[in-house]
Amino acid sequence: MKKFLYLLPVLSLLAVACNKPQPIHNSPAPSTAIPQAQQEQIQPTPPLRNNYVNEAFGFELTFNDKWQGYQAGGVYGSVYTSVPFSVITKDGKSTDVFAILVYPKIEWQKVNRSANGIIFISQNDTNVFAYQLATGTPSEVNSLRNDVPNIFKTFKLPRGITVTSPKPNEVVMLPITVKGYTSGGDWASFEGQTGSVYVTDANGKVISSTYLLRATTDPYKFPTYFEVIIGDRQRMSYLDTNDGFLVFKSSAAKDGEIVKEFELPIKFK
Repeated sequence: MKKFLYLLPVLSLLAVACNKPQPIHNSPAPSTAIPQAQQEQIQPTPPLRNNYVNEAFGFELTFNDKWQGYQAGGVYGSVYTSVPFSVITKDGKSTDVFAILVYPKIEWQKVNRSANGIIFISQNDTNVFAYQLATGTPSEVNSLRNDVPNIFKTFKLPRGITVTSPKPNEVVMLPITVKGYTSGGDWASFEGQTGSVYVTDANGKVISSTYLLRATTDPYKFPTYFEVIIGDRQRMSYLDTNDGFLVFKSSAAKDGEIVKEFELPIKFK
């Protein structure tokens, strides 16, 4: 598999010492490799309908038919995370085409982007997302290399929470079974819960208690699924409108401050 040059703090120090950018090589020097104890190899995963969702960081990409059979791996390092994307060439070998690099915001300022071909994509509250083309790729993947900018036009950082039940504008009656999952990004999980939810009518009148979204899977791995039953049938008499909302809120882990809010429209029987 072709190698990327991934930027590490050691390279940044060397660049300063030499007062010039370091060249991009096909194979990083042994001294710049991420120590084995600081990385976790992620097995390549097959695509699903040409859509890729990174469960660790919540970003999404959509691939066109040119990328049929692509694979995505990952190396979780101490400074940044690399997610390489590869294809199988005619000789049956796997070759990397590009990698998405995920940096904590505090580390992004240290990155020598121009010297290493690192291109900014997007950012959220905690991370900066960039990409880097692989070097030394065979000519048969040139069309894919040229297509990479189009792939990143589909890059998405979702709001971090997806509600699978009820659906938007679904007709419901209290109590309501609420199901869904969080996918990281800027939607926080803390101590086994992934936020809270309550019911209002269309005028904003609260007609239920606030219920915690208790995680039904590991709250520290994405996607994190939740399920909760909310509301009381007797409170239906408090409704002033036939429409309303499920109001979801994500709490910050440090002090309980509300950091994100999402409203799902519903209709009442």
